[in-house]
Amino acid sequence: MNLKAFLHFDRNGSVPAPSEKLFPAVAGVLALVTAVLCVYGVSLGHNFLFDEKAIIENNPGVRNLSMVPELLRRGFFCYEGKAEAAWEQRYRPLTSLTFAVDHAVWGLNPLGFNLTNTMIHTLVCIVLFGLLFMACRSYVAAFLAALFYAVHPVHVEAVTYIASRSDPLATLLVLLAVGCHWQSRVKTAALCYGFGLFAKESVIFLPATLFLVDLCFTKPSRKQAIVRMLPYVAVAVLFLIFRRAVALVPLPPGPDWPGALLRLLSMGLPVLEYLRSVVLPCDFEFGRNIAFATSLIELKVLISVLVYAGLLAVWFLARRHTLVYFGWGVFLLSLFPYVQWMPFEPVWAARYLYLPLVGLIA
Repeated sequence: MNLKAFLHFDRNGSVPAPSEKLFPAVAGVLALVTAVLCVYGVSLGHNFLFDEKAIIENNPGVRNLSMVPELLRRGFFCYEGKAEAAWEQRYRPLTSLTFAVDHAVWGLNPLGFNLTNTMIHTLVCIVLFGLLFMACRSYVAAFLAALFYAVHPVHVEAVTYIASRSDPLATLLVLLAVGCHWQSRVKTAALCYGFGLFAKESVIFLPATLFLVDLCFTKPSRKQAIVRMLPYVAVAVLFLIFRRAVALVPLPPGPDWPGALLRLLSMGLPVLEYLRSVVLPCDFEFGRNIAFATSLIELKVLISVLVYAGLLAVWFLARRHTLVYFGWGVFLLSLFPYVQWMPFEPVWAARYLYLPLVGLIA
């Protein structure tokens, strides 16, 4: 993120005095930090829960720094005995490395792990503030939007559940990549993309978002846009080669296309529930399974088709409003990994909205 670009212009595009351009940025950052600590401070220090035993407490790569290199070979979960194959496909060594650092500092005191999650969420909000200012050139609008994101209750699981750290960590790297790509710092953006891939698998779709940045803001020629995408394609290919050659974690099997289509066409109502939870916060049933359609003539398939058509129609109609078009596109692209075209468990989780909400905020 280029701090100079963040501080240089006021909302009218003129160059203010140094004190005038510094104060709103610093005040906004301090207010965001305060808001996050006020909201999430009450959760600091709660005990390890659910998957955190397999991810942290029983993981030798996390509990012993001398075994950190093993994190590049092992899966995100460390089970005693046999685990389901779907869980063994998680490969997030960068997230595990942050747990190892926490353990080296705090031992098994969950306070430190909670604090790190909260700090990462705070950084996400600050970077989002900067990106929104770059897009709308208004400190007030950028701050209010970032504040709404910072305190939205849909983020409770992603921030307070230690095992969900991969979502805010990956989102932080995604936003840094977007900011760097926007400023034509492609090498730095590609580096952020590479780290993001080691934080969470769904980051692999980031080049589509970066292409959307070019389409909406930087507007290079068609040839330049293709050239700007090549480093990210190279990073993705190298990541897949590395994972196949070095990691002991198998790559997920390709989707069975008939089943993938039925799963995709069963997610219309859940997608509406995700949208509803943004406007009217509700309780999520942790890990709730969704009954998928077994044929194309079921009602849920028709509903899903109508929902997807409506979402795409909104995106199409917004094409004349750059920031809305970009934000809605980010929402659709970042929600795509969670509409079950490839099966995984659980299929219903609030943390899946952590990155998509960035698009809705825009």
